[in-house]
Amino acid sequence: MPSELTLYTSDKHWMADLEAWTNDSRLYRSIGTHVTVYHQERTTSIWGGKQADWEEEPAVLIRIRNVYSGAGPAVATREREWQNATRAELKECSTGGAIRLREDGITSKEVTAVLDVHKVEGTVTIVIGHETLTGVVSASRIASERAVSAAA
Repeated sequence: MPSELTLYTSDKHWMADLEAWTNDSRLYRSIGTHVTVYHQERTTSIWGGKQADWEEEPAVLIRIRNVYSGAGPAVATREREWQNATRAELKECSTGGAIRLREDGITSKEVTAVLDVHKVEGTVTIVIGHETLTGVVSASRIASERAVSAAA
């Protein structure tokens, strides 16, 4: 799966840039999905030529569903929606340590199982007018995945 993807409406007048990323510095770690929506603006230059520029313009709806995973089979899912937005971002972060999330399916009465996050897969849905665009992007901390594979 790609970490970056560009989607277009059928008439090519709207575009959405999707990106999944991971940032793994010593002091700050983050992982997530980012979306920016653009509309093509057609103008005439001062010399009379036609020009087309992409300008940020709000979509009716942007939905991001991130599935975070680590070394084992467990996952942690987070989802959010934005209405009338040009940008959306869904991320998890940590300062000075691993990004740890509660696994899906764990209730408050059970022993808390925590997932050390290494990978994100973001499914993005964008509604523009009567058209719906969908794309999937993913990113992982490769160094962490290699270390886990070597230890297994």
